[in-house]
Amino acid sequence: MVPGAAQQGAPAGGPLNFGLMPPPHMPPAPAAPALRPPSPPPPHPSLDLSAPAIVLGALDPALPHAFYLSDPSLSVEEAAFLLRLLYAPRDASPATLAALGERLPAVAALAHKLDVPALLSALKGYLTGLCYASSSDVPQLLHGLRTAQSALFEGMEEEILDALAARLTTTANHFVSALQVPALQALDSSILAQIVFRLAQQGLAMSVVTSAHMPAISDVCPAGMGQVGGFTFSTYNFRPEERPLHSPWVEVGKLCWRAIVFPRGNSEGAADRYLSVFLELGSSGATRTCVACAAATVKVTLLGEDPAGEGGHAQQTPPGEPVIFNRQQPARGWRQFIPLASLHSPEGGLLPRNRLRLRFDIAVHSMQRAEDAAAA
Repeated sequence: MVPGAAQQGAPAGGPLNFGLMPPPHMPPAPAAPALRPPSPPPPHPSLDLSAPAIVLGALDPALPHAFYLSDPSLSVEEAAFLLRLLYAPRDASPATLAALGERLPAVAALAHKLDVPALLSALKGYLTGLCYASSSDVPQLLHGLRTAQSALFEGMEEEILDALAARLTTTANHFVSALQVPALQALDSSILAQIVFRLAQQGLAMSVVTSAHMPAISDVCPAGMGQVGGFTFSTYNFRPEERPLHSPWVEVGKLCWRAIVFPRGNSEGAADRYLSVFLELGSSGATRTCVACAAATVKVTLLGEDPAGEGGHAQQTPPGEPVIFNRQQPARGWRQFIPLASLHSPEGGLLPRNRLRLRFDIAVHSMQRAEDAAAA
């Protein structure tokens, strides 16, 4: 019997699925919190709150709701100041935008949502200057990166990533403090992978991966159609309270794949009890061919202290029965991959130095291009 086969029951009238299921939809975003009564927190030292206050009731009724939904932690004074930028973009000087710091992405998101061209232009000019200013530090660039993502500035994200990698290169001997790890961990793992790629061109990738605890891909075997290839996904300082982890995209069998790991499970039956692990098929292949579906067999091994992988924990699809990945179910895997109690047990040796390592072995047996599927 395949390990883990008994974990998942069969639907009435249907075949056994061996515990291999797509991840459920993420829960809807929570409703906007009610506005808090005015409180007298100390004003931001760099923000000028002396200008006449905005009467919130005179604004577009949707604006305060959208604003507080974006960042409900703001005080009324800060909200009034930031809303003034939306209605008076001429006040959005580089110095003012720089003073906003970590609040800047929320402003950019609202400017994009409400389509305020003047403020968007000021934001883009500020970010461009940030990329080329020698005084820009790592936290500023990280805030700038989130701002570019919030405003959907085409091409700006790449410029900031280049500037961030260049700044880290010049501070290579002090990058642990320069990275400001909490801010770095707020970034998506695919963004972290792009930073590592840029640092690799400067010969710093392994140093940053080891010291900043970035997610990493290793032992990649691209293979070909019908052959077994794969990759190893490692994440450092693994914690059960983490949000879902995504690996960078990896080419195996001429298709693009990535790992998705839920440290606390991703379903009612697995929440807080199991580690959930999935493999996702990308919408395009290595040649940028649009992929409609693919059939593949998959084995996932949790590597322990033994470098050779002995003594680990594995789950695999039934031999000779490829699993179908398609647009409706691009991610397939195990909701109950391993009990969290076993994973975190000191005797098990599955999390040496809090490092989680998962080996994905993939054999692609067939694939169908989107254009062929449409013509069928």
